[in-house]
Amino acid sequence: MINWTKIWIFLFGTTEFAGLDIGFWAALAACLLVICFMNLILWEKALSGKERTRRKRKTVRQESK
Repeated sequence: MINWTKIWIFLFGTTEFAGLDIGFWAALAACLLVICFMNLILWEKALSGKERTRRKRKTVRQESK
């Protein structure tokens, strides 16, 4: 099994940064990635929904003329 601590120590020489363990930084990075992906997906849906609403309004206006 891969020992991530040994790899980290080999690459960077320590298992702490700013007084916090690498587990904290890994968890923080994972949370940030999840939040970014959620925002991308939700904003994309919201913007595509607005575009559909604009198209409906245009067709209704054209039909009423």
